[in-house]
Amino acid sequence: MTPASLVGLSAGILTTVAFVPQVWRAWRTRSTGDLSLGMLVTFVAGLSLWVAYGVQLREAPIVVSNVVTLGLALALLALKLRHGTRAIAAPVDPVGPVDPSPCQPADTAVDLPTPPATEVR
Repeated sequence: MTPASLVGLSAGILTTVAFVPQVWRAWRTRSTGDLSLGMLVTFVAGLSLWVAYGVQLREAPIVVSNVVTLGLALALLALKLRHGTRAIAAPVDPVGPVDPSPCQPADTAVDLPTPPATEVR
């Protein structure tokens, strides 16, 4: 394997592996709201052209890496078309916003309100 082929293969592996977490997350959460449909369609078209280019040059690193990435991109595109723009809902904090001030030291007494006295009959 030539040094140029090794560089091409390494680049292909890294760019393909970089796509896996996004596909996994979209599959697991069924959320594609943050993914642009236009970007996915353009990316799929570009990858298809890279595959055609690699075939014409008979360069396996170009063909293999782009075929695998094309499969991942098509999976994301299918998830996007299936699930639309539904995004993951932001978690709700039942307590409310956190006070940014520092906590009171443990040795500081805290005055709690006294409950009203109740009559016993």
